[in-house]
Amino acid sequence: MSDLRRSLTERNLWLFLVCAFLAWVTYHLKVATTPAWTDGTLEWVHKQLLALDYVNNEQSRLLQYGIPEAMVRVCGISVRSAYTLQRLVFTTLALFMFALFLRRWLRPGAAFACVVLYALLMAYSARNDLQESAPLLGLTFLGALWAGLERRDGVFAAIVWIG
Repeated sequence: MSDLRRSLTERNLWLFLVCAFLAWVTYHLKVATTPAWTDGTLEWVHKQLLALDYVNNEQSRLLQYGIPEAMVRVCGISVRSAYTLQRLVFTTLALFMFALFLRRWLRPGAAFACVVLYALLMAYSARNDLQESAPLLGLTFLGALWAGLERRDGVFAAIVWIG
């Protein structure tokens, strides 16, 4: 592996780890400002979503509750742990993709500042509201934007269909 490629890989690994840390921070800020995470509401909403008996806007986001339910069934973890894992993974990926996306136009320091600002906005924009589809939606919206700008119509269509 060339020195340049190794340097880029190491830099991206560190960036990914920083994004994972920011995701961890945003998760804790979210839980601290959203009592529904700890008072049983999350589990109740999940049960309603599985019964197809919840509000249409949330009910239509199949992956929002489908992924945690798959983790509950396959891994035997609690509903709250499944939503925690989903939030951490998709927030990390969204922040990392956003950083890579911004590097195309901004200097690394400016791109990182935007990522930190995005992380804070994610944490505080839906206080006291579950909105558990937000990290996945952020990731899919960003992916669709990037694919559209790159004129990758097939990728764009797949992302829109999934998200």
